[in-house]
Amino acid sequence: MKSTKCPQCGLVYWMTEPKCKRCGMTTMEPSAADPYPAQPQYQPQYAQQPMQVMNFAEDAAKAKLLKHLKADSIFFYFVGGMQVGLWFFMGHLLIVDGFLNIGLSFLVHKFKSRVAAIFLLGLTLLGLLFGLLAIALLGARAGVILPIALIVRVLSAARMVYTTFKLKGYVEEGPMKWLPPPPPDFQSEDAPQWTPPDPSPQWQPSQQSL
Repeated sequence: MKSTKCPQCGLVYWMTEPKCKRCGMTTMEPSAADPYPAQPQYQPQYAQQPMQVMNFAEDAAKAKLLKHLKADSIFFYFVGGMQVGLWFFMGHLLIVDGFLNIGLSFLVHKFKSRVAAIFLLGLTLLGLLFGLLAIALLGARAGVILPIALIVRVLSAARMVYTTFKLKGYVEEGPMKWLPPPPPDFQSEDAPQWTPPDPSPQWQPSQQSL
């Protein structure tokens, strides 16, 4: 319970009383009774959100992985397109393999799908098996291009699997880091500005002292 002082007679009494017991003056509200109301204090303005920390090493590694993923996807687009083009001369199963290579490569490149990358690697290993059988049957007539193409295809598929898992790890294991908020802006326009005090009258020597 708070007390108040009557501005007319100076009697101190409880604020719950409707009138002063001495002079009968009506009790005033706290804002009206206080001749020096409290001034609003300046609150420093902080940033609404802390600033994010940039990790340039992780960004560079992630950019390199995305570059490799794009290059491997373009390679499988080319392989699938070649298989679709050779379908007219070599058989119906080749076009199925070509469309699977193009479709799975698109899923890996667009959505960074690990499942599609694993299926693409399995399809590539199956193609490697059939390629080795063809080389064994053809012998020297198979040439050098077919074995090199099979090896490059397997390496590209394996790197796509590694890249998708690595990119997924950056998302799950890389928590967002934040800096603490900056110091308050002491130069804000809302802050109270300092004003010099009133000049006091300076001492003037009297005529008698002279």
